[in-house]
Amino acid sequence: MFIQTINNIFSVILYICSWCISRFVTRCINTLIITNNGVFKHYLHNENKSSLITFANHQSIFDEFVIMSNILDFSDCFKINRMRWTLAAKDICFTNKILSYFATITKNIPIIRFNVGFAQEGMNLAVDKLNNNEWVHIYPQGVISNNIKLKKGLAYLIYTALKIPNIIMITHSGLNSPLYIPHRISINICHLTDVEDYVTLLKANNTPCRLAIDLITAKMEKIMAEKIINQPSSTT
Repeated sequence: MFIQTINNIFSVILYICSWCISRFVTRCINTLIITNNGVFKHYLHNENKSSLITFANHQSIFDEFVIMSNILDFSDCFKINRMRWTLAAKDICFTNKILSYFATITKNIPIIRFNVGFAQEGMNLAVDKLNNNEWVHIYPQGVISNNIKLKKGLAYLIYTALKIPNIIMITHSGLNSPLYIPHRISINICHLTDVEDYVTLLKANNTPCRLAIDLITAKMEKIMAEKIINQPSSTT
């Protein structure tokens, strides 16, 4: 109990530091445009809490810090249960005891990215978090890339969860430019109710898991690509 309390204190300190630094960089040095954040906050702060899964395109190593600091309120940093669980590459974030400690207390789940597939402990743990009505965030491209080719883990989490989670897509632009040079950063949030309805239909028809995962991935890939094409570009 004492150790968990200490870990929670360290977590809050890290969240606050990340929130303050990222907010300063994105809102004081750069120009931030964020749309539809109320949609996300509605589900995060909803008293009748249901599971939430968010996913975003992956432009840089700063994506996580910038996105989370700007979609969350400062008060959220003090509430560990409101913070997201996210999938993190085991070969990058869990390579030694110190990195593993910081990744663990900030709610990162270790994932083996290549040649393993869905059948691994990290994916099962992420499904358990959704079944517990918690929030899971994922970068389904798997790597930093401008190519909108999604890996199938996102669809796997959605389809195998006991209840279909609320699905929110976050698209952004401007994070692939140096943050110390003033430019525009845009973050757009979209609740994918049509995907939720589609998953409901697939489950009602008892669609085999592998086929359903392929269909869901293709649908979300198309939606994300279209949204990013229409995303405002950064200007220096």
